[in-house]
Amino acid sequence: AESVCSFCSDLGFALFVTRSDVMLKPSVRVALFGHLSVDVVEIKGVRETKPGGGVFFAGVAAKSLGFPEVHVVTKLRDQDRPVFAEAFDGINVVYLPSPSSTCCENVYPTDNPEDRKQRMASLALPFTSSDLESPAVVSVLRKPPTGDCTTVGFVNALWLGEWPEELFQSLRSAVDYLVLDAQGFTRPVREGGQMIGKQDWPRKTELLPLVDLLKIDSAEALVLTGTSDLVQAGKALTALGARAVLGTQTEGIVLYDGAEGQPHEAQFGSGWRM
Repeated sequence: AESVCSFCSDLGFALFVTRSDVMLKPSVRVALFGHLSVDVVEIKGVRETKPGGGVFFAGVAAKSLGFPEVHVVTKLRDQDRPVFAEAFDGINVVYLPSPSSTCCENVYPTDNPEDRKQRMASLALPFTSSDLESPAVVSVLRKPPTGDCTTVGFVNALWLGEWPEELFQSLRSAVDYLVLDAQGFTRPVREGGQMIGKQDWPRKTELLPLVDLLKIDSAEALVLTGTSDLVQAGKALTALGARAVLGTQTEGIVLYDGAEGQPHEAQFGSGWRM
């Protein structure tokens, strides 16, 4: 998990360098939205079950980084909660009801983490407008009367359709800073749970202006902009309205700041790979 936590550390850094007013208030609340995943991981033939999902890794990393409030809003069947309980100590988790959990099978035939074959063995229910109106979620997003807290909303969906596009405006109006992982809007689940390839996001021109920070990888960059070059993709996506774009690749990260019109690059340290 070191590589995942290193990414989340860079993401937290990017939040602050791209919008300095995030730190003008004394407290920052991080609210993560997305499915947890009961992952089946096979690495060069060795198979085991692990907790997974972007909100799992981001939640643990955000807590480790010292954010005073970390919330995870997810959908999971009740019997799978113990898989995540120990790691989520000190994190407020809102478990919305679902008869099934998202279960992702990840097969890594080589040492390269980008060389991955995936299949969704099962899916939790998609989020709905009623979920955002539930008392537990309203409580997470409620602004304190003193107005001294910045709320960062991070939609880290795993598959296309998990976070319906009609929910964007409701969440945007409830948070001060909106972060989006592109995988939840470019990664379709095909017949048999197969997740082969990414696809373009038809409503990106309409919805990217609502996004403060968009996270992409090289495959998502290619389908969204026509180039896998993260600098050029960041430039194109900020031109469509995103305030900043964080691109990740095996060697490190590229942050493209739309206000500055220039990239900031950082390599992973010795022994770190993503």
